[in-house]
Amino acid sequence: MKCKICRSNSNKIFNAIIINKYKIDYFKCDNCGFLQVEEPYWLEEAYKSPINDSDTGLLERNIYLSRKVSVILYFLFKKDGNYLDYGGGYGIFTRLMRDILGLIFIIMILTHKIYSLKVLSMIFKLRLMQ
Repeated sequence: MKCKICRSNSNKIFNAIIINKYKIDYFKCDNCGFLQVEEPYWLEEAYKSPINDSDTGLLERNIYLSRKVSVILYFLFKKDGNYLDYGGGYGIFTRLMRDILGLIFIIMILTHKIYSLKVLSMIFKLRLMQ
């Protein structure tokens, strides 16, 4: 599989079950380290609603995962790196990562239901100026 960022070769490194039913493969780019999944045939089902109203564990899950990911990033990746939160929802995880490690995360929001394009462009301009 070719990397979606730099078009170099990517190798399968693991698989996982998503939406409690689809076994998907994850690939890591040999050149830039980008982690991606196989062609996402499940997206329509996964994004019926960006964040479900009944998701009462949203904040707890983001706090829990930000602590885990911050340890991984701190010990295994560049301290001064820039990171992309692709499909970042409301940006909670991104904000937590910035607060914990001072890392620059750029939020890539996949749905217009959360932000309009005008607001997105303002967010990216602000992040680029920081």
